[in-house]
Amino acid sequence: MKELKYDEATAEFQKVVKIRGGNLSQHQIVGYLYTVSGKQAEARQVLQELLRALKDRYVSPCAIAFIYTALGEKDKAFDWLEEGLNARDNGMSMLKIDERFDALRSDPRFAQLLKEIGLPQ
Repeated sequence: MKELKYDEATAEFQKVVKIRGGNLSQHQIVGYLYTVSGKQAEARQVLQELLRALKDRYVSPCAIAFIYTALGEKDKAFDWLEEGLNARDNGMSMLKIDERFDALRSDPRFAQLLKEIGLPQ
């Protein structure tokens, strides 16, 4: 079985964030990696950084929903997916196939979101 090297992956994505001047799309991946490696506090810190950034610039609601999903906070994840729907976030177009949202698929709200987007279930 392949060894998962979350710490190494996190370090690499942190480099990408720095190189790209704080690129928020890569920052969400750092938050996810923290979550799956058991570093909940660090993941929440990334989430708070994204939420603070909302005051000054656009942050993808799907990116925020993604981290909430990884943290197991389904209600907040769905709140942000609804925000993504309202904001016409490009990330919503991939909702049906994006594995990052697998934990939400069994919830009836997920099927409703797909319907509202116009994606077949």
